[in-house]
Amino acid sequence: MSNLENLKPERPPRERKKYNLTKGNHLMTTTVPIERITSKIYLIRNIKVMLDKDLADLYGVETKALKQAVKRNIDRFPKDFMF
Repeated sequence: MSNLENLKPERPPRERKKYNLTKGNHLMTTTVPIERITSKIYLIRNIKVMLDKDLADLYGVETKALKQAVKRNIDRFPKDFMF
């Protein structure tokens, strides 16, 4: 083996795919005011809770689409994230 075989060209870094929950292929570029988010968080038995319909509304999708996305990508969500 020559030293040239060990020299492999470096690959450019892969671009990460961008996933979102919006309809179509466009990315969300709007910012949600913090007051709108905090008003959707409820304190139940000393646990902060957000309803699935409110979270879907923040993302601009139907509740059904949000639940499907969570089921398909459950590894991307925290352990305490549930419906």
